[in-house]
Amino acid sequence: MKGNLLLFARDPGNANQIVALGELIRTHMTGREFNTLSESVAQLVSDLAIGRTPAQTIFAGSDSGGQVLEAAGIQNNSDLAEAVSANPLLMLREHRVDTVVTGLSDRDDRTPQALWRAATACGARSVALTDDTTIGLKHAQQDLNERFRDYNGEEIFPNLLCVVDENSRHIISAAGMPDDSIRVIGNLHLRRFCHLARAIDRDKIDGLRQEWGATKENRVVLYASEPITQMRKHGKARDHDELSLLAELIEQVRANKLGDTVPCDKNTVVVIRPHPRDEPTKFAPYLSDYMPRTIVSQNGSSAEAILAADAVVGITSMLLVEAAALNRPSISLIDFDPQAAASGT
Repeated sequence: MKGNLLLFARDPGNANQIVALGELIRTHMTGREFNTLSESVAQLVSDLAIGRTPAQTIFAGSDSGGQVLEAAGIQNNSDLAEAVSANPLLMLREHRVDTVVTGLSDRDDRTPQALWRAATACGARSVALTDDTTIGLKHAQQDLNERFRDYNGEEIFPNLLCVVDENSRHIISAAGMPDDSIRVIGNLHLRRFCHLARAIDRDKIDGLRQEWGATKENRVVLYASEPITQMRKHGKARDHDELSLLAELIEQVRANKLGDTVPCDKNTVVVIRPHPRDEPTKFAPYLSDYMPRTIVSQNGSSAEAILAADAVVGITSMLLVEAAALNRPSISLIDFDPQAAASGT
């Protein structure tokens, strides 16, 4: 019998991808067949599931990643997540882990890299998942090398990196990872997300609009924020940020100029949905009771919020891609195409 399988998540994006993969693994363990999985996904799931029991599948999440796991009904081993941060090599050995699955980190965290390094040291296998296509955007490529450097600044790659699309594969291959260690699996989260969204009761959607104070006369524009300003202290450089673009959005709504497909008027409401790692107080200067009325709300699931809104606007947030996957109006305020990012679902 194989050793234990550890699935670790810190950020909400990679936690969503890991939740979807974990459900596929556990379904495979029950002996159920998959008819709609691509060959690459089916092979990944089979490799991780065969020879293990459900009890050998361990989920550990820290920060907002742990919250996503728990919201999905997955038992989050928070003690093990702390052990990962303290001494990943000792944790892998004590828990008899022979395969570890992670996401990719941002500039403010090197836990996945530490796990890959520890896995190599104890003879375990490491697998990493990307959770979107933004890795291929020009402004994001400056952060690419940092995703494959450990706390000492040394380059480290997982044994296998699963990416969303071919463009990501080419970019990461050019960054130095062996091409035969990169596999395209699509966005597992979007498959699961769309399935769950179809089952949402209309009363929940209407109830969320009421919580926002929106009537039938109101058009609701949902703004998907990202913690860009908070990441600057970690060396993340961007020509844009979530606050300047929020101000731009408010002016566009006020001038009734929000794209060709999203009409705005005096009854339009802007609902700011903070990223799980946002500091909500930063939005205080933008809140208003006047045209357009602007509020902050984290109420409802992301699917409920998307369906309750008339349009979703943001930067590169997965919320935009989720909205596009549900065929809802989805607009990026920079050079990012949510519809193209969702087209692989």
